[in-house]
Amino acid sequence: MQENNFNNYSNSDKLKLLSLVSHEIRTPLHGIIGLTEQLQDTTLNEEQTGLVEHLIHTERILMNLINDVLDYSKLKNSAFDIRLKPASLVGILEEIRTLFAPLAAQKGLALNTKINIISEYVLVDILRVKQVLSNLINNALKFTDKGSITLLCNQLTPIDDSSAHSYRFAVEDTGTGIPKGKENSIFEAYGQATAANDRNGTGLGLTISNMILNNMNSHLQLANPSDGTKGAIFYFELTLDQTSAPPKTKKKQLTHEFAGKHALLVDDDPLVQQITASMLCKEEIDVATVSSIDEALIRVKQTNPELIFIDLELGDQNGADLLSDIKNNIADPGHLICMTASENSKSEILHLGFEAVLRKPFNRRALARVLSNLSQPPQ
Repeated sequence: MQENNFNNYSNSDKLKLLSLVSHEIRTPLHGIIGLTEQLQDTTLNEEQTGLVEHLIHTERILMNLINDVLDYSKLKNSAFDIRLKPASLVGILEEIRTLFAPLAAQKGLALNTKINIISEYVLVDILRVKQVLSNLINNALKFTDKGSITLLCNQLTPIDDSSAHSYRFAVEDTGTGIPKGKENSIFEAYGQATAANDRNGTGLGLTISNMILNNMNSHLQLANPSDGTKGAIFYFELTLDQTSAPPKTKKKQLTHEFAGKHALLVDDDPLVQQITASMLCKEEIDVATVSSIDEALIRVKQTNPELIFIDLELGDQNGADLLSDIKNNIADPGHLICMTASENSKSEILHLGFEAVLRKPFNRRALARVLSNLSQPPQ
């Protein structure tokens, strides 16, 4: 009997399988995140507040793990786009420090930043740089039990009239260091550790970071502290174009026109129904829930809701079929919003005829952002 080994699959089949697994995980995770948000809105004592914060962090780790697995598969298939946006390098580093400082404090570690740059505003793929630096800090947190972790950024080229400058980003820790002979294997996907404190078992984080950097004409490098102490320094260099336009830092006020309106929620998962309906109620929207295409068509004809949220995967049924039925049978349907845990691109989903996409797991702010966008006049 031939062994059904994952490694025997083609890259495209691996990506399909991992996307399917991702979908199966994202849907219950949506419920967990929603329940946590609801719990956070209740009256909690100090201990309970701390427990909820730990739960939120655990959810973030799980979500990052799912994204890491999919990113690894996509990068192996060269499915990768660089999206440059104006950003403040100081802002990026401070945001990451703020995110990880509580985790460092839990281990009794100091999390510092050292920034030595002149040209602060650049064009950069914000999401990918944050992903790489977050992976490096996560890695440092795993293997550092005392001392500190430092996030550094130095401008390597002098200030002049050049449109581009080189920057070195680094994460330095005072942890266990890199075992001799393991310097190369730590960049391999899921290298297995031979001891609990061995850095030769860091999962996908370093591998994905290096693959991302390769697509940005860079690579991850490793060094030991210059003073001979224990620890490790992971660093990379990027050449980035300057920009004079500072990024918008003010958080957009999310308002919408749907308070007091009616919504229909079509999803075959009872927990997703409960969580999403609760989010809509907090936006002062009256919501009804159904589980099937037939029920949805009846309810749409009866109530003509202003908002129709449709899960793309309805058990054996397809949300795209419901979308088509509504468009063919209802003269003036409400706004049609897709909810999905699939890896279909946003453009693919909008091409089906949906007006907006909510990708599971989503929180109340993501929902409010969609409602706000739908309230804007068409461009």
